[in-house]
Amino acid sequence: MLHEGPEPAFDPSTWRLRVWGEVETPFSITWDEFKALPRKRIVTDIHCVTRWSRLDASFEGVAIQTVLERAGVKPEGKFVLA
Repeated sequence: MLHEGPEPAFDPSTWRLRVWGEVETPFSITWDEFKALPRKRIVTDIHCVTRWSRLDASFEGVAIQTVLERAGVKPEGKFVLA
């Protein structure tokens, strides 16, 4: 795994994803509910400004499109804060 600094603590029993703001259907889901959402797999190349690349990197997880569709983003919703 490539990261900067210590890995943050993670407690799945208290983790929540909360979606609110310029959406039709605000919601909050638990880690188990999040893991039950449809998953997507993509393969892409990564190029870093520090001059390294990784070709054909595979990623899998819940697509942001799935979350945004569930929330029903309003036309005036322009930005996401994570």
